[in-house]
Amino acid sequence: MTESTGTAGYSAAIDRQNGFWDQVEEMGVTDKFNLLDRQPCDWSPDKAQTQTENWLTTFGEELQMIYSHNDGMGIGICRAFQDAGLEPGQVLTNGCDGQIEAVTLVKEGWMMFTVWQSPEVDAAIAMETMEKILAGEEVPYFNYMETPIVHAGNVDDYIDEA
Repeated sequence: MTESTGTAGYSAAIDRQNGFWDQVEEMGVTDKFNLLDRQPCDWSPDKAQTQTENWLTTFGEELQMIYSHNDGMGIGICRAFQDAGLEPGQVLTNGCDGQIEAVTLVKEGWMMFTVWQSPEVDAAIAMETMEKILAGEEVPYFNYMETPIVHAGNVDDYIDEA
C-alpha cells in the first residue's frame, strides 16, 4: 500500500496519518499492511493523480491500496486508476470529506468509502457554540460532530445530500 498525505507538517495531515496507523496497530493487523511509499500531495487532486500514476508504474500489481487523507486526493487517485484502465475496486482507495464526486465514486465502486463531514452540521455547531459563548454559558473544549462512513451499503442515503 501507499499513502497520499495532506500538506507535510499540517496538523490535519499528521492526525489522519497517525489515526490510521494507530488503528491498524490497535486492531492487530500491522502484518497485513506493507507501506511501499508515502508522499505529501498537499490535498491536491492533480498532485495525487500524478503521484498515483508514478506508483502504478513503480509498483504495478504490488500496489493494492492507497490510503488518501481527503476526498480531493482520493478523486485524483481514482482518475489515475481510470486513466490506467483499471477496473473499479482493483486497487482500493478512500476519501474523507463527503464531496459529491467522492460519494459518486463510492457508488460507482472506484472508492471504498468516504467519511461524511457535513459543512452544514459543522456551521450549525459553530453557531450554537457562539450563541452559548455570547450568552455567557460554559462550552466544552471540544465539540464533536457525527462523521459517518459512506460506503457501498449506505451510499444511496447520502448521494442526494452531497
